[in-house]
Amino acid sequence: MMFVHDVRFLSRYPFLKESKEYIEGKNLSIDAIAESPVYGSAIKIAIERIINGIKRKTKYSPILNLEDTGYEIYLISFPLSKIFLSQAEVSENLRQLYAKSEGMLFETFIKKENENVRTEILREILNFSRSQNRYVIYFADYLFYTKNLKDGKLDLINRRMNNGLVEVNENELITIARDILERKYAMTLNLSGVNLPEIIVEKAKLLKNAIKKIEGEISPKISVRFKTNQEMPPSIARIIQKIENKENTNHNERFVLASFLLNKEIPVEEIKKIFAHSSNYDEKKTSYYLDYLSKRKYTCPSYTTMKSLGIMISEEEEKFKNPLAYRKKEK
Repeated sequence: MMFVHDVRFLSRYPFLKESKEYIEGKNLSIDAIAESPVYGSAIKIAIERIINGIKRKTKYSPILNLEDTGYEIYLISFPLSKIFLSQAEVSENLRQLYAKSEGMLFETFIKKENENVRTEILREILNFSRSQNRYVIYFADYLFYTKNLKDGKLDLINRRMNNGLVEVNENELITIARDILERKYAMTLNLSGVNLPEIIVEKAKLLKNAIKKIEGEISPKISVRFKTNQEMPPSIARIIQKIENKENTNHNERFVLASFLLNKEIPVEEIKKIFAHSSNYDEKKTSYYLDYLSKRKYTCPSYTTMKSLGIMISEEEEKFKNPLAYRKKEK
């Protein structure tokens, strides 16, 4: 089979149809990869890819001294990482961290390509057209593509639309494509009934243990004490982690966190200490905001509302009405 791109290019974009065809063309089963003295190293790289992604230390690391074979191994490590994410039962929160790291690599690479190549790659991810040097997306597709994006500039109400087509610039198109890829990267595989090689199973167990340690290291260090031993809802923990990491949190995330903590009867002064970790903390505004919510006794939004606001919730949380009901029974 003739390929348009070489393996060095494909190793940077493993989601491409051509990348999948390249791997299939090698006729390497999972068993063959596991037993191969050369391609077996893709297992180690796949695990490192996951761990580095979760730690936000993702890097493009083919084995350079093996020339094209090194790039083949790196390309093969991508589907293997999907297997390990599922087999090691990596939590949704950590899968999101891994996915965002891979998304960051994608954005870095695609911005270095020439315009024709960028367009070619983007067309494999989403549907769009070019009209007089503008990019346009059919509004129904646009709504689907951007449903999880929290950038207010990308809200449909803030876009120019003509004849049902939404205008975007190239950087916005790349942002949307990156989010689509990250959602796919974070998805798990159904491995039930699949007989994996013993080395894959054993390495997945080791990865699971390693991730437990990492999860303890990166979990929110901000202390929140409840009156009961209720476990922190993952969506709330994620917002706290963003604050602790000095990442921007939008109004909806801050409202959900504040209303949740107030309803858990956490003192306003303690909540202020949490928000004080924010990169743009304003004590006066925060005090006014928390006092306002406290006096009006706002309840915490439901998970349905949170999802509509673009706030990510875990699969397990969907079993409950809202964060206040999450695992209400003490263990």
